[in-house]
Amino acid sequence: MSKKPTNIFKMYWNAYGGFHAFWASYYFLIPLIITFFCSNHWLNNKVWINDPLTILPSLLGFTLAGYAMWLSVGNEKLKILLSSKFNKKNNDYSLFMQINASFIHFVIFQIVTLIFVYFLKYNDVANLIKIIEDYYILYNSTYAVLSFLGNLFYAIGFFLFIYSIFTMLATVLGIFRISFWIDSHNRK
Repeated sequence: MSKKPTNIFKMYWNAYGGFHAFWASYYFLIPLIITFFCSNHWLNNKVWINDPLTILPSLLGFTLAGYAMWLSVGNEKLKILLSSKFNKKNNDYSLFMQINASFIHFVIFQIVTLIFVYFLKYNDVANLIKIIEDYYILYNSTYAVLSFLGNLFYAIGFFLFIYSIFTMLATVLGIFRISFWIDSHNRK
């Protein structure tokens, strides 16, 4: 077995599966497609920002409670069983650690999304452009770049919101997978 990293974020990221698990996941691709098809909504209607600010704090609390329950459920035999099973794709971390990494991934992206959406809410690019226009003459190219960046930030925020919801689905399915393994083990 290879040497495990000592940095906690590296440990989480490696147990999660790294960039390959992130970019190649349907849970990443589907929110990307949804973001594209909802572009009219996040481009022209800034009211969507209220949705993540309303939904995510409750979802984050529920996630943390679910994670605490996950860690407290089961006896030592169950934890030993899950800690001894390794996925062929990711041999360095047990299935127990991979599910934990999935929960951590979910929590991290909910927090990142909340911070990013708060940033969008209180730092509107259109207001920044207006302030710059008041003091400087904006050339068309500068205005176009600032408008593009503003729209890009809204796209990223909307994507993060949808992705945060899809990571919840991934975590729930991971827990179901573990319950399937436990059931298979108990039947033997």
